[in-house]
Amino acid sequence: MVFSWLDFVSFQPIYLLFTSKIVFLKENKLGIYCEITVINLILLQNTLIMLYLETPRLYFRIFRPEDAADLFRIEGDTDVMRFIRTPAADISHSHQRIANELVYASENEGLGLCACYEKESSTFVGLVKIKHVENTDAIEVGYGFVPEAWGKGYATEVTRASIKHLQTNFAGRPIIAFIHPNHHSSRHVLEKAGMKQVPTIFEGHEEAVVFEFIS
Repeated sequence: MVFSWLDFVSFQPIYLLFTSKIVFLKENKLGIYCEITVINLILLQNTLIMLYLETPRLYFRIFRPEDAADLFRIEGDTDVMRFIRTPAADISHSHQRIANELVYASENEGLGLCACYEKESSTFVGLVKIKHVENTDAIEVGYGFVPEAWGKGYATEVTRASIKHLQTNFAGRPIIAFIHPNHHSSRHVLEKAGMKQVPTIFEGHEEAVVFEFIS
């Protein structure tokens, strides 16, 4: 794909994604963008890449570079991360993760790490994960919500939407979720979404309880 000079000046801001690097083109004092030549260029507008889903109350789309502070609200919160992993020490982790996730999303259409918002208020409430399980043909669904959004049924809502998306667009692929053995509320969420505990063990997730959606 070839972009003209006019293509570059028609977007504000511009995100360029290639290999494992994101480049932000900033307008200079004269209102002119610096010219850049890359191979296998993907132009990402404000909507960014591919994945966008809705539920009755929520919508979620791929995380953008400017969403790092919101992602850190999840990754840096000890209560949210209690059953997941050690919280991120600072926001730089979230910046780097988003950069990595944008590369992943560009290479895996229909999958990725999404920021989740309430439709009515456009308030950020959490994240939704729909990604390959490494070295398998399974796809993992997951979620994490800020404490203010707990107890509203959002986790069940996004899990059901994620499963429906995968049934439609990735038919035949195993749909799984990992939870901590002591995370009883997540167990309840997954069961409400139609998933069942299975004895399968995945490399790198040996200590997790595995749930699978079996239609």
